[in-house]
Amino acid sequence: MEPLDGLVGEVIDGRYKVTSVIGSGSNSTVFNAVDLELNYPVALKVLSSSGSFDEKARERFQRGARAAALLAHPNIVRLYSFNISRQGKPYLVMDCVRGKTLALSLKAAGKLPVPHCIAFFTQVLDALEHAHGKGVVHRNLRPSN
Repeated sequence: MEPLDGLVGEVIDGRYKVTSVIGSGSNSTVFNAVDLELNYPVALKVLSSSGSFDEKARERFQRGARAAALLAHPNIVRLYSFNISRQGKPYLVMDCVRGKTLALSLKAAGKLPVPHCIAFFTQVLDALEHAHGKGVVHRNLRPSN
């Protein structure tokens, strides 16, 4: 994956000021950013396009973003916008959610009490029911995500 941390300090499309890296995965990096138009904190998920971002890839990206935009649920991060930057980088603009992942909670606590596990599982199932009701399937569900 190409390093994207060089985007910190940059302004994407004249609107989103990238302030820091939240994390990265195999095909994207998520940043803290500020929407300069609304003066509001957001998260930017920037896809690392190794090679060219062809028309098929662009269509898949747009289809996925449009599907995610259908989801409005308290346990699902809200997607506000998607675009391809002037530099050719596809990105998503989402709510910036503070906190830690279930994977980090498990690592810190080792084993969570049963009531916590039931609460987490119930929230996940509720969110999945909402997504499936809109025809959206999450293909990357795991404690670190």
